[in-house]
Amino acid sequence: MNERKTENIIRNKLRILGYFDNQEILVEEQKSDNGIINNLLSKASKSGAGAGYPEFIIRKNNSDVIIIIECKASVKNHESDKKNLPKDFAVDGALHYASFLKNKFHIVAIAISGESENNLKLSVFQWNKNEKRFFPKKYSNINSYDDFYSLFHANDNVILSEAELLSYAKNLHDEMRDEAKLKEAEKPLLVGALLLALDNGDFTKEYPAITNPKKLALRIIEAIKDGLLNANIPLNKIETLEREFGFISTHTYLTKGKIDKENPSHNNNTLHKFLIDIHQKVYPFIKKTNNIDLIGQFYSEFLRYSGGDGKGLGIVLTPTHITDLFCELAEVNKNSKVIDICAGTGGFLISAMEYMLSGDPTVSEIDNIYKNNLVGVETQTNMFALACANMIIRGDGKTNLIQKNCFNMDAAELKKYNCNIGMINPPYSQKKEGEEELSFVKKMLNILTVGGTGIAIIPQSCVMLSNKQNNAIKQDILKHHTLKAVMSMPDELFGDGASAVTCVVVFEAHKPHNPNKSSWFGYFKNDGFEKIRNKGRIDYKKLYKNKIKKEWLYLYFNRTEKLGFSVLKNVSEKDEWLVESYMKTDYGTLTKNLFENSIKEYITYRFYNNLAKLVSVKPKNSAEMKFDAKKWKTFTIDKLFDVTGSKTTPKRNLQEIGKGIYPYITTSSINNGVEGFYDYYTDEGNILIIDSAVKGVCSYQSQKFSASDHVEKLIPRFKLNPYLAMFFVTLINLEQYRYSYGRKFNQTRIIETEIMLPADIHGNPDFKFMEDYIKSLQYSDSIL
Repeated sequence: MNERKTENIIRNKLRILGYFDNQEILVEEQKSDNGIINNLLSKASKSGAGAGYPEFIIRKNNSDVIIIIECKASVKNHESDKKNLPKDFAVDGALHYASFLKNKFHIVAIAISGESENNLKLSVFQWNKNEKRFFPKKYSNINSYDDFYSLFHANDNVILSEAELLSYAKNLHDEMRDEAKLKEAEKPLLVGALLLALDNGDFTKEYPAITNPKKLALRIIEAIKDGLLNANIPLNKIETLEREFGFISTHTYLTKGKIDKENPSHNNNTLHKFLIDIHQKVYPFIKKTNNIDLIGQFYSEFLRYSGGDGKGLGIVLTPTHITDLFCELAEVNKNSKVIDICAGTGGFLISAMEYMLSGDPTVSEIDNIYKNNLVGVETQTNMFALACANMIIRGDGKTNLIQKNCFNMDAAELKKYNCNIGMINPPYSQKKEGEEELSFVKKMLNILTVGGTGIAIIPQSCVMLSNKQNNAIKQDILKHHTLKAVMSMPDELFGDGASAVTCVVVFEAHKPHNPNKSSWFGYFKNDGFEKIRNKGRIDYKKLYKNKIKKEWLYLYFNRTEKLGFSVLKNVSEKDEWLVESYMKTDYGTLTKNLFENSIKEYITYRFYNNLAKLVSVKPKNSAEMKFDAKKWKTFTIDKLFDVTGSKTTPKRNLQEIGKGIYPYITTSSINNGVEGFYDYYTDEGNILIIDSAVKGVCSYQSQKFSASDHVEKLIPRFKLNPYLAMFFVTLINLEQYRYSYGRKFNQTRIIETEIMLPADIHGNPDFKFMEDYIKSLQYSDSIL
């Protein structure tokens, strides 16, 4: 075999492409006159000592793009399995040299093997300046310098800002709906297909000359297939993707009209318009800039509009800050092997890939991450297609995506990947027996290596005691695996449309749970995110990024107990696995303002409903009083009140009776819980009531009333008056953090609730102090 023959073929190709005719282009062989390049390659010898150079180094003066070419005579020496033999294989060598040069230059690394034009094998890789990863590109031949230069700079002048890119996601969604009449599930598939097609270098060269929409649609699908074949994706997966993307070539609105290349618009062809827009506005962020995270934001933002947070696709997308949090909790690194058995669009795998690549992996380690360290299983074919697209547009890692139902796979079939980390957000409220959320958790844990970390985000109801089926699965899980931690997550984590209140559970696999060893429970309800119009829940003030996440991780890894935030607790399957059940209320947050707010809300209700004619800011008593909650004593509510339900009255009955003077109490948190006034009552007043359906709001009802369901009564065992009521309402409402739509403040929990109260010398509640304190506050003169 003669490598010089291969080099001659390359020279001839370069000559035909005008490389030697252009005085601005320098083609250097096995050396360089550039001091920066020589310095970077000074330790690049394939043997590990001294300088090393590829066969060709091609550059332009004052350009930050370099083309390097490494060749081998035999196609058998084109690429090794692990890309770790640069001395013997063309691909390994090209990437080896690129890894030294990418700190200062954008690199096109080309590997060519073979001694004749007929049996040449070619691989092209893009390695962005300062990036930690390389990207395989689909090219069938060497291109001109300008074509390769355009990989990094063609759209420099049109790259949008981050805000513009995310805004375009919404505009693109609306255009696909209104102009192309695409179904919700088709829109993200089309975006994914166009991004995959643009990843094919041959396609990006050819499509500008296509004028027939039907031919363009077919070429898009062909380009996707070519790219996947080039990446050695199994044929059965490619066929699945072809089926999912097939609608592009048959959709009436995508294939009608004639393409006007000079003036692409919806009026002549929607498909061409979308392709041009995505190529110019979106694709530059993928591999022409050093910002893979941002393209992920765009894709997630686009998916968010597809039926609202992805629900039009039959899923609820896991927020990126949660997929990243999982990676930090599991300490994902370049040696981790991560599996998601209900992968959806691949969010956990994408975050895991980013964390694996965030260190300083070698060429071989990067290749291993792509090939072996990410495993995903997804049963829905459209989700599987989106996961593939989602992985590819961020780099690679799609090799081990499996389109199957994980419950139809033998454990051995998944154990063979030797994954030590599992991350899942399983489908919620599945009706099929054996596919409940905890069944996914159990399946995930069973396939991990011994000592592996399994993390899942699931509804809080799964780890409470109300479901016998879940309790049985909990018991089975703890027989084999250790519950390390549970964190309660924000109520609206998945957006307004998703009602599930969730928690994150962390397990150590294949180590039976010891109920005498404590698990860590955290209150992660406040992530600092805010709902911003047209943007959803975002970290607007960067509180999560700069402070909150750091505190979460510090307390988690140090297993620290913090009042109002975290506790250590010994639990078994017979216990509730939520911090809300065990955490002590932080009375350090109790202030004068909280008591005054209770007063103001009550008198606002009275004034608004014509129960009071005047409102005064004056206190009832002028003497100023202070309290020290540290000296208070603990009392359970059942020692102070009889807890019972109110009689339920359907609203339609009241509408037939007609308006009157008696309030109708509901579970609303506004207007003192009163929906209206009717000429009917069922319950006596001068009591406290608690909403046991939603937030557990406590209020004082002075009048006789009727009520909807889930309105619980606290009938005092002492002489209650409105002043004392304001004191108790304030304290009981401190407990609201424990409750949500998924975890209700029911009668059992009310009875067991402990509150702190000022006590007299005999250890009994100091009712006189409580009453006098409320009378000392502003607005208290208007309570009666």
